Amino acid sequence: MTLRITVLGTGYLGATHAACMAELGFEVLGMDVVEEKVTALSEGRVPFYEPDLEPLLRKHVESGRLRFTTSYAEVAAFGDVHFLCVGTPQREGEYAADLRYVDAVVEGLAPHLDRQTLVVGKSTVPVGTAARLATRFSELAPAGAEAELAWNPEFLREGFAIEDTLRPDRLVIGVHSQRAEDTLREVYAQALGSGTPLIVTDFPTAELVKAASGQEFKQEVGIAVGGRLGVAFSERLGLQASGSYVPSGLRFAFGDTKQTTDASLFFGAAKLAFFVLPHTAPVSFQINGGLAMVKRGGEAYRALDDKTSLGGTVGAQLGLRLGPLQNIQLAVDTYLYKQNLDGLTTDSGDAPSQRDVQISIGFGLPLGR
Repeated sequence: MTLRITVLGTGYLGATHAACMAELGFEVLGMDVVEEKVTALSEGRVPFYEPDLEPLLRKHVESGRLRFTTSYAEVAAFGDVHFLCVGTPQREGEYAADLRYVDAVVEGLAPHLDRQTLVVGKSTVPVGTAARLATRFSELAPAGAEAELAWNPEFLREGFAIEDTLRPDRLVIGVHSQRAEDTLREVYAQALGSGTPLIVTDFPTAELVKAASGQEFKQEVGIAVGGRLGVAFSERLGLQASGSYVPSGLRFAFGDTKQTTDASLFFGAAKLAFFVLPHTAPVSFQINGGLAMVKRGGEAYRALDDKTSLGGTVGAQLGLRLGPLQNIQLAVDTYLYKQNLDGLTTDSGDAPSQRDVQISIGFGLPLGR
């Protein structure tokens, strides 16, 4: 009999995994505690942007192979394999992961597991979490030890999430029994049949593999157009306002991520400037800092209700005076802000911090001395 799959947590990771499991031929039930999200997904709408995901999800919702619910009892009665895909954001003001969403799913699901089943964690967690959750499942589930846990970290790249799920370059599973391994081999039979390597290991190694993978190089470079206006109150102090725009066609990605072809950015800043070398000198140098605003546009951000982030900026600017009416300016500006991209980047439910660095060169027109 074909396994029936459930996916608990329908953010970026969960919605992608649910749609792809349906594409592989499984009957799938997705579950989330947020009713608005379940309603949207049940209508074939994805509340974030990932290339080709919405048509894939809609296809299987319309076929009846993929459904969504808010009920733990329905999930337990339906599924043979339950994938945990909830977020593990960083705790506020700490470096530790916030595991309350993972713990809440375990506490909600386990009391309904009354038969042999496999629960598979995919969330990014600290080492030791899987062992603790396995004990908790055996304590809470009516099926006891028959409600088994495995860990199967995800390695999704933004823009390649479907490809990475259907045709992964490697599969890692942390298991404690042959039954758990055999079940996951059945789930991923198509990928394994196509030559995807499978690494079978223990819980701690499976947890660490994701942490190590998360350190891969990811970088994006863009070309911006913009300008800045400064007012000096003295030879040492002044105010500066700047704005720059990065069109979607001038963003280029490197490393383990895909080029965002339809995503533009606008940066605005208001800063206080301190002139280390006076602005009236042939060579001037200033350091500055203040408030920043970043606004997103394009198809990649269409699902965001709030496309604007507020943050801070610090920078430095070197000026070379060529004459009474012209100078050359070289500036470096760093923007620090929260992304507010719910579900867009990783399986984390938090808004991760973002740092963007701009290097600019331009011609200035001094007004006054």
